[in-house]
Amino acid sequence: MQVEMIEIQGKKALGVVIELGKAPIVFIRADLGFIMCGFLDISVANNIGKTCAKVMGVACLVRDRGNRLIRRH
Repeated sequence: MQVEMIEIQGKKALGVVIELGKAPIVFIRADLGFIMCGFLDISVANNIGKTCAKVMGVACLVRDRGNRLIRRH
């Protein structure tokens, strides 16, 4: 499991990646809510009143030379 602070549009967020072979679980927690990969159930978050979104194509998250998780443009 990889856990680290990341920067998205100039703001800090917590990034978590859990390797599961071909498709990892990806979770990003920020001040206003969170985003998660399709492995997690979005209806549960909605039922407890949390702001969230489901994203596809997590391959756009890559490691830079310093092994930090970044978004590929």
